[in-house]
Amino acid sequence: MSKCLLFNPENDVALAMGVDNYTAPAPARKLRQAGALMPLWYGRPGDRVLCYGVNARWLEQMQHDFGLGTDIFDHQDFSLTPQPWGWSLASRRNFLTEGFPADALPTDQWLAEHRRLSARYSSDPIRQVLTESGITGLVSNYGTTCYSIEEAKAAVDAIGAAWIVKLPWSSSGRGVVNSAIAGEKSAWKVVEDGIRAQGCVSIEPAYDKAIDFAKIFELKDGKCQCLGTSVFLTDDKGAYSGNLLASEQKRIERVGVHCDLGALDRAASLLTQEIEKIYGSHYSGILGVDMLATKDGLIDPLVEVNLRMTMGWVAIRLSESLLPEGAEGTLMVQKNGGHFTPSEYQASDNCLASGILNLVPPNPDFDFLVSV
Repeated sequence: MSKCLLFNPENDVALAMGVDNYTAPAPARKLRQAGALMPLWYGRPGDRVLCYGVNARWLEQMQHDFGLGTDIFDHQDFSLTPQPWGWSLASRRNFLTEGFPADALPTDQWLAEHRRLSARYSSDPIRQVLTESGITGLVSNYGTTCYSIEEAKAAVDAIGAAWIVKLPWSSSGRGVVNSAIAGEKSAWKVVEDGIRAQGCVSIEPAYDKAIDFAKIFELKDGKCQCLGTSVFLTDDKGAYSGNLLASEQKRIERVGVHCDLGALDRAASLLTQEIEKIYGSHYSGILGVDMLATKDGLIDPLVEVNLRMTMGWVAIRLSESLLPEGAEGTLMVQKNGGHFTPSEYQASDNCLASGILNLVPPNPDFDFLVSV
């Protein structure tokens, strides 16, 4: 069935807040507004994008050059299946406000369970299975969920080196803090504040990373399928800045420079089984599992589970639909400081043959750039 797609990348913060009248901080609102038409690029033919105010000339050009099968929601066809970037009380409210009937949307009970399963601690059982799996080539310490300061101190002592504190929901507040970068005092303040406000934190080793990547999965009718690999681009603080666009073979080859692909395949197979067990009866849709390889060649195959769409998923879709065969490119999300980056490209057969394509209309805040 065709879907009504909503780009709400601030949803992880909305999950942490747990209220339906959540208002995101200004930077998150600007990212959402700038990227409102991103679903045009990952939607399927017949899907529609929920947005307000469209640059008609820009849209006509994109449809002409790239044969987009996804169009704009007319604010009248409520037979479409609502599908946000991520579910929360806040995203449900968006669809209710638009006019979608309540019985077409998740219930309070489902959303409460979804909030719990979207927290980092929900994947602790998978970490335990990985630890006991005997797969060689994986890291030995996946971190610990800590519900008290005493537990956090024990976890830090066990690491005995630089460590990372993470709040339960991705991007909630200062969601990820590295003690070696922020300093011990600042990191411990995040621990204390996180346990007090959200009930727990994760303490993990600060591995010396060689590459960040992810496996993208889809859950459907309780069955989990791996859709492919996404290779991240990160800044000097480890924050996401973009993705590699290429064939799956080239993406996995890029990862294989840094680790044993046999070990990665075995870990991904195990993840597929465990994802079904923990999330299969609840969730249907795209999810991403962030991973990394260390400079010693070890793999952490479970940095984080994202129970929602991800930019890695967008990168896979763009690699399939936008790139000519054999081409490589980059997807970048960046602040533009009021200086929108114009598109300068050559299109051929509905593909980006060369140049730079801005995936969103002119705006004063963010660019979503594909370069080939």
